[in-house]
Amino acid sequence: MIRLVDFGILDSTAARRDSFLTGQEVEFRISYECTNAEGSRNMHFAIGIYGAASGFVTMLSNEIASGPFERIGQRGFVACRLRKLPLTPGQYVINLAVRHKDTMQDWIQEAAVMKVESGDFFGTGRLTPPSHGGVLIEQSWRACNINNLEETTNCE
Repeated sequence: MIRLVDFGILDSTAARRDSFLTGQEVEFRISYECTNAEGSRNMHFAIGIYGAASGFVTMLSNEIASGPFERIGQRGFVACRLRKLPLTPGQYVINLAVRHKDTMQDWIQEAAVMKVESGDFFGTGRLTPPSHGGVLIEQSWRACNINNLEETTNCE
């Protein structure tokens, strides 16, 4: 059996905080303890992020992103790093879960509240309007003039 014993959100200097800027590097860190002295195998950790007003926003999961942890020790932590926090300004509630195969080992609702403030996610100084909420996605755009049906030229 495994239990979640602590949760923190850290900035790029490893300082634990509860307020971040959009576009800022963050690390979600979940500390755990196993009742089995040898640790556990094939563990799946998940972090659910919910907007205070909008409901479910996204889920971070080692199972989805990279596969289960083949082996974890009796005590330790798992970490999920986001190079650029993609959340729009607002308040978010964090839920945590850990599973072994299809068996839920521990689940903590409202493990933390995270505040996100305006930051410069795109490097333009602009964000989507507050009424549009949600997540920010890195993107690139270009405009191309079509001279004929076969080719494109003059792309900016």
